[in-house]
Amino acid sequence: MGTIRRIAKNTAVLTSSEVINKVLSLFLYIAIANYLKDSGYGKFSFIITVLGFFQVIANFGLDKLTIREVSKFKEKTHEYVASMLRFKFFLALLTYLILVIFINLTGKGPEVIYGVYLMGFSILFIGLSNTYMAIFNAHEKLEINAILLVFIKLIIVGLTFLGIYLKVGLLYILSFFVIGEAIRTIIFHFLYKKHFKISKVLKSGILSKKTLITAAPFAAIGFASLIYNHIDIVMLSLMKGDKPVGWYSAAYTLILGLMFIPRCYMLSIFPVLSRYARDSNKMLNFAWQKSIKILLAISLPVSVGVYFLSARFINLFYSSGSYTRSSLALQILMLAMPWIFINAINIYLLYAANKQKEATLIVLVSTVINIGLNFILIPKYSYIGAAWTTVAAEIINVCLFFWLISYLLKFRYKDIKSILKVIVSSAILGLFIYKFILLPLIVIIVLSAAIYAILLLLTRYFDEEEYEIIREVFSRGVK
Repeated sequence: MGTIRRIAKNTAVLTSSEVINKVLSLFLYIAIANYLKDSGYGKFSFIITVLGFFQVIANFGLDKLTIREVSKFKEKTHEYVASMLRFKFFLALLTYLILVIFINLTGKGPEVIYGVYLMGFSILFIGLSNTYMAIFNAHEKLEINAILLVFIKLIIVGLTFLGIYLKVGLLYILSFFVIGEAIRTIIFHFLYKKHFKISKVLKSGILSKKTLITAAPFAAIGFASLIYNHIDIVMLSLMKGDKPVGWYSAAYTLILGLMFIPRCYMLSIFPVLSRYARDSNKMLNFAWQKSIKILLAISLPVSVGVYFLSARFINLFYSSGSYTRSSLALQILMLAMPWIFINAINIYLLYAANKQKEATLIVLVSTVINIGLNFILIPKYSYIGAAWTTVAAEIINVCLFFWLISYLLKFRYKDIKSILKVIVSSAILGLFIYKFILLPLIVIIVLSAAIYAILLLLTRYFDEEEYEIIREVFSRGVK
């Protein structure tokens, strides 16, 4: 039960911080969307997305490699930090140069180009601070990352709302994000020195050619995953302009508001998966199946509920009349959410098992399919085509991952047949919402949660062991 308690503690800590952070981020992006309107928010989303692509290049997969290796060999912590910080500094400078060249080849207007120049400075800050974050994750000191995550988000939110009050332009809004990342880097540096005493300056010999070769698949899969998840925004912007990007991004922002759930769960369980992958294939299989059950139990009912209530949620969050077209996009994107949750545990399982090359191949195949479908659907159906492409790509991705994991873990598909219970429960929930869709939104949400909980109890979806994990998470969260 020691491992379960540790997972429960880390999950509770991360859940608390991620909930706060995602709530802050959700209202931050909604406020920006309402302030900039559809065209301005389209530009903002394009800049943030482009920055994300180049951030992956600057990271080169080193953060996940650091977590995995330091989790196994904690005595090498300082060597990894010294190596990663030096390498990331020079890689960030090279990446910024490539970013400048790229954005000038897109034909975008001056506001977008200058916005990319400005946001490009955050590449260095994010790269350095993420190294420190990876070390704290590997040592399972997740409360430090959690507190700092919320603190920096509060700074960015405060500056942004001040900017909105003062009616500043897009470039000022973007500068607030850069300032937040700079502050995060400085604080992380001092926290690392406080928690991990360094007696001398270390050489960076651990970052060998072999290490870079090992990290390369992490970089490739990170870049491919980003293209897979966000290439639609870039293609929409280049093919259809800023307004369709704004409509699509408004819907996608609400989806991202729910992504804290798989993210915090994965960050908590990844060090444990790494140890299981080294010591026990049976325990690795156990952890994966339990994770599938838990993540589906959360994602399916939410997906069903938002699907039927999409228009009401859009009207609730976006006071501007610019986003009425986002309702259909949100409805379609919710069909992808359960598949997104499943993909999260699948890819981290392969990371832990040192199968990042195989994972990279799967993501690359899915990415090629994603890009191909976007090229076909976006010119004809605009942002609606992008939404349907997301759904199709996620389903294909899950199928490919399951095929590989079936060989890795030797599991049988009937081992996870209990998920049929949550599918039936979610279907019943959908019928209830459809029947009583005219009730006040808060009433529907409360009744839906109660009905779904009762259905899970009646179908005995969770066994005693899983209830014990849930109780541990709840007790830690209360404390």
